[in-house]
Parts: sequence; structure tokens; C-alpha cells
Amino acid sequence: MMNIGIDVKSLSKRYTGIAVYIYDLIRYFNELDNVDEFFLYSHKPFELDFKLNKNFHKRIYKGITGSIGVMFQLSKRLRNDNIDLFWGPEHCLVWGKQKFKQVVTIHDLAVLHNPNVGTRYNALLQRFMTIPSCRNADKIIAISQSTANDVIQTSGVDKNKIQIIYNGDSPYIEKNKTYTVEEQKEIENKFSIKKGCFFLFVGSIEPRKNIETIIDAYSMYRKSGDFKLVLAGGLGWRYRKIINKIQESPYKSDIILTGYCSSEEKEFLYRNTASLVFPSLWEGFGFPIVEAMSVGAPVITARVSSLPEVGGDCAFYIDNPLDYIGLSKLMIQIQNLDDDQRELLSKKNKSQAALFSRRFCAKETLDLFHKCYSKL
Repeated sequence: MMNIGIDVKSLSKRYTGIAVYIYDLIRYFNELDNVDEFFLYSHKPFELDFKLNKNFHKRIYKGITGSIGVMFQLSKRLRNDNIDLFWGPEHCLVWGKQKFKQVVTIHDLAVLHNPNVGTRYNALLQRFMTIPSCRNADKIIAISQSTANDVIQTSGVDKNKIQIIYNGDSPYIEKNKTYTVEEQKEIENKFSIKKGCFFLFVGSIEPRKNIETIIDAYSMYRKSGDFKLVLAGGLGWRYRKIINKIQESPYKSDIILTGYCSSEEKEFLYRNTASLVFPSLWEGFGFPIVEAMSVGAPVITARVSSLPEVGGDCAFYIDNPLDYIGLSKLMIQIQNLDDDQRELLSKKNKSQAALFSRRFCAKETLDLFHKCYSKL
């Protein structure tokens, strides 16, 4: 038995990205492990929609928010709880040499490769907190081979220090969802779309997601097709240029910005799109690809970073994420698939999506904790 400390500060905010990862792993830890003691540290109160077992303990602390607080203010609290191993699922560990073991999860280091995909603040955090955390860690979890390669390149750590544990999975795997006529009409009317007659992007509206290239490709596609383009996600960093590009498009009335979608709306969009279009400039994993494939939807993406690892031989690829001409050709190609081709692709996509499991991710993570602790 050991005492495991976990940084869960992201659970005090709206669940997106890393917060979803932390939530799911704690949910599975709660199911899989009734022996170890888990201490969940957050600078703000948080609630979960499932009951924690008796071996889980919340620890709300006052201090500096964010990674700075974790790095420089948490060690005393960890010592008071006799922590044997601390897990930083959000790129950051406690500063300095500690008596307890430390494991850090790295999702991506994109901003260190391309400053245009993130804020200067995030670049500073990664340079002065994430890289030292990698060097200080006893073990590093990388969520893809692409991320593992980035960690080695940027921090110089030994590859044997890194374990790849894929981030898994889709909430729709092996589940069938039907909508009543009224529910379908409500969503279609809200977004001014028709079932099967739109291309879909899912993610934050920000430069990293390469949305300007999607818009250029859509303009070229419209010379041959008439499907709409749905951009499903909230406004992110440096979104204004993207909004202006939409407003300047001759097809702006057919480019739908949904804003934040409910889980029901997002699932409807995935299940009823002609194809996901996701030529992101850089991803540590690429959840939208798994989510789309899990319901059989075709996927267009770019052959960069981790995206080919996730899409496998099922996705449609452009080699250069800025190739809007190639992207538009793939949109036309997918629109012209016949029913038999679409059915075969749907089966392949669902099989590919099933390779990624959040439950297995949690189990592998727990196994890594125990192996790391056993080397004390």
C-alpha cells in the first residue's frame, strides 16, 4: 500500500482537455484500487458526480494558483500526508529533490516548437516548469510517441525514463444514441444544419487548430459542393483573426460557429457529420479523431505530430497541414463516397477507435505508480 498524491486543481474549473483526463483517471482509480490511499490536492473546492471510496481524500489548500503553487507550495502538505508518490497530470511537479517519488504526465510541448500555437505565458511555463519537472521526475508519462520524442528532444532525458500511455478514449464507443424527431429538429434548427450535410471541426477557436486553412479549403470546396461547415468550440487564444476570416468569406452564412456545445449537441454533430476536418498544427493526442471514428464518421487530418498515431490507416491525410487545396480535394472525395464505401469506412473507424481505452490508460498508470514506488 502507498499514499498517492495527485494535483487535481483543474477539476475546480469547467472540464475540458486535461481536466477530462484527470476526472476519468480518478474515476477509474476509484473503481480499480481500494488498497492505496489517494490524496487529491486543489487550491479550490471541487465536486465529482460519483462517490469517492473511503481511500480517497480531498485536500483543499490556500496558496498561489496554477503550476507555481504546485511547484513551490505543495511539498510541505505532501510531507504532512506522508505521500509516497506524487503524480502531476498537468506538466508540473514539486520543485527540488523530494523523499517521495514523482511522476509527471506530458500532454504536448507544442508551444516550444511553434510559438504561434500558444501564449508567451504558456511557453514560459513549459520552459521553466515543465522541462525542469521532466528532468526531476522519476518517471514521465507521454500520451503518444510523438510527445515522447518531443520530451527527449527538449529536455534531454533518457528515453527509458518515459512510458507511453495513450490518452484514450471516446465516450461514444460501443454505444448507440438515438434522437427523437423533436430533439433532432431542435439541434438542426439551432445550428441551421441538416443531418449528413455538413463538415465538422471540434476544438477551441485558436491558431493551433489551423482553422484558417479549413476556411480556405472550404471556399475551394464550395466550387463543387454545397455542404455547410460547422466549427464547434469556444473562443480560445488569438481568435479574432479567425473570426475576421469567416466574416470575409463569401460563404460566411454557411460557416456556423456553435460556441460551447452541450454533450448532447456535440454527440449529435459527430454522429451526423459528413466528415470531421481536423488538420491541427500540433496535437499531443487528438481526441476529436477518436471521438469521430468511434461513431464511424470519416476523418480528415494532417500527417503531423501524434495525429497519424491516432488516425492509423483509416483517416484521410494531407502531408502539409497548410495544404488547403489538398484538404478541399479530400472534402470532395468524402462527399462523393457511396453507401458501401461509407459503411466499410465506418466499420474500420470504429475498430481503430476501440484501440484507445481510458480504463486501460488508468490501469497502466496505476501499474507505473507501483513499479516506480517499488524502486524506493
